[in-house]
Amino acid sequence: MCYLHYWKLMKFGITTFWILEHTLRIVNIFLVIIFIITLISELVEKKIKKIFASLLS
Repeated sequence: MCYLHYWKLMKFGITTFWILEHTLRIVNIFLVIIFIITLISELVEKKIKKIFASLLS
């Protein structure tokens, strides 16, 4: 009886850990995507500013 309870607890712990791990992985991927998007947008912004500067001059 005690062993069964321990096994259920262990199974719950493993499931919780698995869910947490996958959630963290998804969050990490989202952060990387956001970082890449901000990097690209900054580069594009600089390029557009250069183009506008050359057009206006």
